[in-house]
Amino acid sequence: MLFVKIKKKYFIIFSILLSVFLSFFLTYFLSFLNEKPIHSETLNNYSTLKSLIFRVLIGPFLETLIFQAAIIEFIMYHLKIKKLAVPVLVSGIIFGIVHYFNNFNVIYMVYAILLGFILSLIYVIAKKRKDTNPFLITFICHFFINLIAFILRIFNT
Repeated sequence: MLFVKIKKKYFIIFSILLSVFLSFFLTYFLSFLNEKPIHSETLNNYSTLKSLIFRVLIGPFLETLIFQAAIIEFIMYHLKIKKLAVPVLVSGIIFGIVHYFNNFNVIYMVYAILLGFILSLIYVIAKKRKDTNPFLITFICHFFINLIAFILRIFNT
């Protein structure tokens, strides 16, 4: 697998750039199927700073912990399923279904499922590498996706 063999710093940079690019690619194309914005606006009652902390730090941290680390580790080690596609698919689907309840938007759920697949794949590849912390890399990717989306939302309003 190519991503296991490239240098650590290139893997980290590539993971961040790929996840951010794919997130915005998905947002752009799925927005044609949706009349309202794809991204949830559930924290509108919070100040900008509180919203930033929740959306960019706490959210990605907890979601990485639950949807990538806990689910993938449980499937791989407790259920002893070795095929990497299974934990990636299960994690991504659960990630998307939970995000559906942010605003009950099916298109947003599809976006979140696909993003969940990407983040889960990054986690699994980072875990396979042995020289990287899969939780940290996945969290950083999720952090940058949410940070850029947050900044764009501020300038769009």
